[in-house]
Amino acid sequence: MNIIELIMSNLLPFIIIVGGLISFFGRMTKENNEKQQRQQMPAGQQQEETKAETTNEKQIDWRDLFNTDEFEQKTSWPGSEPVKASEVEQQNSDLKQEQEKQREKKRKLDERLKEIRKRSSAQSEQPVASESNGLNLQFDQISNKEAMKGVVWAEVLGRPRARQPHQTFVRNRRNG
Repeated sequence: MNIIELIMSNLLPFIIIVGGLISFFGRMTKENNEKQQRQQMPAGQQQEETKAETTNEKQIDWRDLFNTDEFEQKTSWPGSEPVKASEVEQQNSDLKQEQEKQREKKRKLDERLKEIRKRSSAQSEQPVASESNGLNLQFDQISNKEAMKGVVWAEVLGRPRARQPHQTFVRNRRNG
């Protein structure tokens, strides 16, 4: 009873010890089986096998495992075919034409940008108020932030909401 209690109280070390013993005896039996098989083989075949095992462990010829010559012959890679000189010249001329188109677009865009800048600088130099039109507040040039600030200030500076009740409250007072 004491042995069972000792094993149950130390279960993990017991499992490790049993596993180690099983592994050790399993290797011993495997080595014995291999020795018996070698003894049953003829002497010449035994020497060839031991040499083959040592060369396999030391050196692996990857060229035999992955024969790249057959792979390269079977597959054709894009661009591996010879390209004709006329095709290259045609592609170059197409690229040059495309490049010229892009340069022309860039030149036109630069001209438009200069024109827009001239217009905006001319508008900023105009006086805010002109005598012929009266007061010009330039509402077309107000940004979204400025418009939001204007609404907030209108609420702050305007008449109190208590003096302007919502229509539903007015109806309820009259009915009630």
